[in-house]
Amino acid sequence: PEKVATTYGWDTNEQRKQWAIGWLLKLVVDHILTIHDPVTMAEMKTYVTLPNGGFGPSSREGHDDTVMSMAIGCVCNSTEVLMAYEGPFPMSDDNGPTYQGWDEEPTG
Repeated sequence: PEKVATTYGWDTNEQRKQWAIGWLLKLVVDHILTIHDPVTMAEMKTYVTLPNGGFGPSSREGHDDTVMSMAIGCVCNSTEVLMAYEGPFPMSDDNGPTYQGWDEEPTG
């Protein structure tokens, strides 16, 4: 929070993975989050603490894409401050956006 990143996305490492999975576990155990998606539910049923202390699917054939995406979404939701919606972005005279594009370098 309050840091400006120079890249987009979530950089997963062991510490961030433990943070995200711990937060997801708390939400599920406290009955704050209900899982409706059957694929995510199936992955969560086989998601375990591994012998090395990490987290992941219980077998090499397992997947954790939906578990991690839900965990990351829950952490972001709990830590990011959302601004109130104030309508669409203003357009410039040429009808192009006045905000910085994804592929543009920061200015100023």
